[in-house]
Amino acid sequence: MKKLLLNTLTYFAIKILESKKPKIVAITGSAGKTTTKEAIYAVLKLSRQWNRDAFSNYGNLNTEFGIPLSIALMKIKPPNKITWTMVLIYYIFKSIFILCGFIRYPKILVLEMAADKPGDLEYLTSYIKPNIAIITNVGPAHLEKFIKIENVIREKAEIIKHLPTGGIAILNKQSNYYRQLEKYVSDDAKLISIDFPVEESYIGFARLVGKYFRLNLSQIDSVLNKYSPPKGRFEVIEKNGLTIIDSSYNSNPLSLQVVLTKGRSLKMIKKPSRYIGIIGDMKELGLESDVYHRQFRPILKKDFDILIGVGEKSKLFEPDYHFNQVEEAIPSVLRLVQKNDMILVKGSHSIHLEKIISKLIK
Repeated sequence: MKKLLLNTLTYFAIKILESKKPKIVAITGSAGKTTTKEAIYAVLKLSRQWNRDAFSNYGNLNTEFGIPLSIALMKIKPPNKITWTMVLIYYIFKSIFILCGFIRYPKILVLEMAADKPGDLEYLTSYIKPNIAIITNVGPAHLEKFIKIENVIREKAEIIKHLPTGGIAILNKQSNYYRQLEKYVSDDAKLISIDFPVEESYIGFARLVGKYFRLNLSQIDSVLNKYSPPKGRFEVIEKNGLTIIDSSYNSNPLSLQVVLTKGRSLKMIKKPSRYIGIIGDMKELGLESDVYHRQFRPILKKDFDILIGVGEKSKLFEPDYHFNQVEEAIPSVLRLVQKNDMILVKGSHSIHLEKIISKLIK
């Protein structure tokens, strides 16, 4: 049944792409995918030239099941087992309407592509041929399935291996494994590199894509200067006398490292009374999970005045306070925080640290 569903989704996605021939900007990476996608989309959407002719994945419709929905211009939450039947019917009818020309189709698709397991990007790039392919960075993520980092590199490289003649690969020289990745760029494609700190790389990527679509730098920077990251991805919230950094959407060693760097910079600006870290487990790290958690112990203890760990593995950080479940942590956090504190909240999605954010801003 799952295979039939995927085949149906893919069939109509292929038909739409063959018929409408949009320019495609594909983005993947172990961290920063969504921030980069949204920055690029904002630059295009807020321009006079492309405001009606650009579309990007809605939310996290970025898998082999979600991307066909995005290609059909659907803006819905990822379906579950109960809702898939209705979603599929809607998808088929909307695809037919697009193919018949009843729905205006954008000239540019900005597609974030996730790879949770080996073969994901190989499958997506078998029918999606991007004009521009961006790899934000590579780090240890989903190692339960990929086993080792070399497999992650190979998987991410799929989007630059199959670029068409004249296609453009964009990599960041300051990202991990840049040298390994550049070797995968196809001979018929062009490699363009940016040189940005990883935490600011979305700026470089968005500038290059904007220039490719004939926007001038002042147009691009006017958007980027006002750009705010998506919810749960280093979203800075000022509320109740607190500065809260909401990075609760997900976590892996690379994204945690990036967020800690940005947090240090913000601390220098805000000068809080105390800097509190609420750090949850990093999931799906496979056999090396304990090693990756222990590596952050000295860094976290140095960065924060108070360190709170949430989740089984977070005890390896040797936090000042440890809780196995987020529900256990909430009362203590609410008692602990004081006005003029700065609080960084970061953990894997399954830890649900967004519940702490909700209580802090209530």
